[in-house]
Amino acid sequence: MKKLSFIRAATRAATLAAVLALCLAFVGCDMITDLILPSDGGTGTDRALNGNWYQETWLRYNFNNGTFTAFGDLRWRGPYTTSGNRITMTPTEIYFESYFANDLNTTEGWRNRSQATEILQRNGWSERAINGFFEPTIATYSISGDYLYLTYEGRSYAQTFTRR
Repeated sequence: MKKLSFIRAATRAATLAAVLALCLAFVGCDMITDLILPSDGGTGTDRALNGNWYQETWLRYNFNNGTFTAFGDLRWRGPYTTSGNRITMTPTEIYFESYFANDLNTTEGWRNRSQATEILQRNGWSERAINGFFEPTIATYSISGDYLYLTYEGRSYAQTFTRR
């Protein structure tokens, strides 16, 4: 009986391998990946978010397989995760633009949390204000065609972004 179960399992595995090989040859890897992996690729991120999303006024997001960069008055980047229709973006770095860097007596560039904390504290910033730069942003989201709608936790309105 065990031998028969093993033969059935081996036959199924060989059949699946042959089907996958044919599909790869004729359809392409992306379609196969979409068929056999969850939409998040198993990473806890929604691949539909990948790309650049622009708001009309001043904010832009770039999402890339679990990493985000936010461009606005300041720039942040770090990991993001999704679960259902919720996204959590956790900044781990902040970019000191030239005008901001000049005010802080430092150079332009990306700073991790400890580097930014040291520079900002040296310039009289409170720990509470500094922590505000690195707090996670949580929002519900939906995508419809080339539009991304974000409703941030604690706010009652949605922001609309366009994919470009």
